[in-house]
Amino acid sequence: MNIINFINRFPDEASCVEFIKSQRIKQGIICKKCTGIKHYWLENKLSFQCASC
Repeated sequence: MNIINFINRFPDEASCVEFIKSQRIKQGIICKKCTGIKHYWLENKLSFQCASC
C-alpha cells in the first residue's frame, strides 16, 4: 500500500482507529494478565480494558 492508497483508505485518525479496533476484535482479545476474554473500549486511551481485572 502506498501513501496515496493509505490516505484514501484512512482519511482521518478515527477511521484508522476503527480499522485497527475491528482487526483486534476479529482476532480475539485475551487479557495477558488473567486470560479473560471480556473487554471494553477505553475511548480516552484508544485501547481495550479487561472487564475481569
